[in-house]
Amino acid sequence: MLRVSPNGYYSWLSRGPSRWALADRQLLPQFQPLYRRSKGRYGIRRLKQALPRQGLRVSPRRLSRLMASAGISGHSRVVRVKTTRSNGSAVAPDRVKQQFQASGPKRLWGADATYLPTREGTLYLAIIKEVFSRGLVGWSMSARQGSELRVKARQMALAKRQVREGVMPPSDRGSPYTSAPFRRVCEAANIVQSMGAVGNCYDKAMAESFFATLEKELIHHQPRRGFATRTEARMKIFEFIEGFYNRERLPSALGFLSPAEFEQA
Repeated sequence: MLRVSPNGYYSWLSRGPSRWALADRQLLPQFQPLYRRSKGRYGIRRLKQALPRQGLRVSPRRLSRLMASAGISGHSRVVRVKTTRSNGSAVAPDRVKQQFQASGPKRLWGADATYLPTREGTLYLAIIKEVFSRGLVGWSMSARQGSELRVKARQMALAKRQVREGVMPPSDRGSPYTSAPFRRVCEAANIVQSMGAVGNCYDKAMAESFFATLEKELIHHQPRRGFATRTEARMKIFEFIEGFYNRERLPSALGFLSPAEFEQA
């Protein structure tokens, strides 16, 4: 079936490892201690520079192959995705001024978006948070960021809360929040927008606190601290928000009542 001669087959069967294979076996234990001493920080480029000091010269391609066969790699810098692109042409004033207090529901919301890395690619999450009860009233997830992601989160919040006017959602000055589709949704419900200063994370503290909780209580408990696919991330985030965060989690700011219990009380 393989079109190999019997002599060739039996010769291969009895033949020992090649000279290069034996050299690889000897080389692998020599650069692994160097890799461990660097605490896994050295990649191909730095190992190639360090090995000649031990009398070893290895090409980058061969070193890459040996590292892959051993299942090791150097530490790489985490690429931070820039989710805020400022658009100064349509900016609302800061009406909240970091006063995150509300005497009742449907009076003040927090809005923000973040990204979640998966092994399939990035998943973006936009949220609307009720300041009064600290619960999430709207959210949206997508493989792409933009105004549509925020619009869907706002539409969910409007549908769940039956808001007609007055809610002030503090957000950043990113183009998704200043875009025409997003402003149309706000204007249709008579919602007043409020935007904080550029690059000031404290103006979005209410929304940022949820992302910190999500990272600490869900993402860090995943294998490899992440999700395999976007679908897995969607399902687990939905379960976290609806099954735990809004109904069971007990924030100290609410006297250890869940957001649902606090609003009912």
